[in-house]
Amino acid sequence: MNEKLQDENFHIWSPSCFWGDQMFNLMAARRLSNGKPVFIHTWRNAWSGHTQEWLNMDHNILQFWTKVGFIKGIIFDIDQYNPIDVGCERSEYPVHMTLLNRNELSSVGFTYDISNDIDFSSFPDHRQLGGVVDEYRRRRGVTDEKIAVFQPISILHRNKEDIELEYIAPWDQCIEALLDKEYKIVAIGSDKDVADVEKYYPNLFDRYPIENLMGKTSMFESIDLVMNCASFVLSCDSWSAWYGISSRVKTAVAAGKTFRSDQDTAYILALGNEDIYKLDYAYNKEECDTNLANWIKDNA
Repeated sequence: MNEKLQDENFHIWSPSCFWGDQMFNLMAARRLSNGKPVFIHTWRNAWSGHTQEWLNMDHNILQFWTKVGFIKGIIFDIDQYNPIDVGCERSEYPVHMTLLNRNELSSVGFTYDISNDIDFSSFPDHRQLGGVVDEYRRRRGVTDEKIAVFQPISILHRNKEDIELEYIAPWDQCIEALLDKEYKIVAIGSDKDVADVEKYYPNLFDRYPIENLMGKTSMFESIDLVMNCASFVLSCDSWSAWYGISSRVKTAVAAGKTFRSDQDTAYILALGNEDIYKLDYAYNKEECDTNLANWIKDNA
């Protein structure tokens, strides 16, 4: 074991891709750091275990890290060409793989709103729709309008063999429950997600009064919408669920294979805030839709 450089910071590993993973690691770091500043150790690409491919660094994720108040630095010294724990051991610093600390991340009673640590005012201002996020924030502050952000699908980094069985959940009962509660539903997603909605949920936006912002907002605008404007988040197994929970927005999520198999238990434990979300599994299909819809009726 090499002798580590000791400082007053808490060092963690996080990939430079995958938006959902960022919130799991950030919440875990916030909990385990005991108030110390956090340094993130990463590399210029990352390995996708789902699709078995190397992905280039997402520069927007690096920019997002700089907006989080307790993140004080980024060090490029741990790649995934070797096991991550080997990279952590070889680092000059004591780097933690925070999501391995399952016992320390027991979520019972832990509540935290990480949005208070994020400087949204310095987010890149793309204004692709003439300031739609600013408009939603303004309306929430002066009207009684309730916004439900809806991310129906996100399968870009999923194993193709698992998609229909593990990641496609019906949404009809959940949508109807939100409409009955007088929510304005706003759909978000990437350009690719638009085609996937048409494939797996044909005519979704013709059947329901949903404002479709899919492919029309930047990632930073979508994050702002979820964490600052939404009163509810309805999500597939994707980033919007984890960002909603972490900012204490009521959330219903149809999770996928890695959560159903207990592989990612530590991930959801890291978020805490168990009092404000309901998690079921897309694998359960209609039963999942029913269970989430019933929770919406009672809690939204």
